[in-house]
Amino acid sequence: MQMRMASLSFIILFMGCTGGLLEEMNRTHKNPFDGALEIVCFEKEGEVGLSWEEDPGADEYLILRAQDSRAAEEPAWSIVYRGGRLSWTDRELTNDERRIYTLMKRRGSRFFKSSTAVLGVGNDVVRDVHEPNNSRDWAKVLTHIIEANIQRYRSYNYLKYGKSLEYFDTDWYYVRIPAGRGASITLTQRDITPDGHIILEVLSERAGEVLKEVESGKPFVLENQENVERVFRFRIRIDPARIFATAAGVGGKTVSYVLRLNSIFILPKS
Repeated sequence: MQMRMASLSFIILFMGCTGGLLEEMNRTHKNPFDGALEIVCFEKEGEVGLSWEEDPGADEYLILRAQDSRAAEEPAWSIVYRGGRLSWTDRELTNDERRIYTLMKRRGSRFFKSSTAVLGVGNDVVRDVHEPNNSRDWAKVLTHIIEANIQRYRSYNYLKYGKSLEYFDTDWYYVRIPAGRGASITLTQRDITPDGHIILEVLSERAGEVLKEVESGKPFVLENQENVERVFRFRIRIDPARIFATAAGVGGKTVSYVLRLNSIFILPKS
């Protein structure tokens, strides 16, 4: 009887060890990625928020961070978070400071690093109260005056990691224009001299093209030549050609601007 009990205990122990060993071998040799980071910038001064989805097979998450560096160099990664949470906040970034982040997971004794990275930017300016309006479906109505800001930044490692290392905002607005009327609108970029060159561009959804005549502080016009009232949507963003010298250019800028609906007027008869 004692021999039978001993044999049974050995079988149970062997099966348990074997099952655990097989499970460990299986889970540690299977790459848990793609695992991507979600990033939030400009919600609080000098802070970047990171979050990621839960992986039931991960024992631990690690956030790796590097200062933005030249494209020819491998980022100098350092571990800034290690644990079981699904979010982490980087603080005390200086104005326009760029850092890049990637996610690593531990399964058993093996570590797996994501092939993607994200760009985070610290700033003294927080996003305006009209966000989110980064798509046509979230366009904000322009009835009088709107004060807002917009961002566009790019990392030295932009080409290596792809467009995840370009951070930019897009602002969408709309105006209702009655039949046979025009809307006079002025876009003023705050940080330039009266004769300075605006770095913002305005795209008219109805025309399907960037409006060439838009200058800072000078009115431009949207015309409704139809016999019914129409909604005119337009998009504002920073023109990358005006802040990045080449396609692989780096740096970036936060721009504050004022958008004003001057008047709705009757179009002259042709």
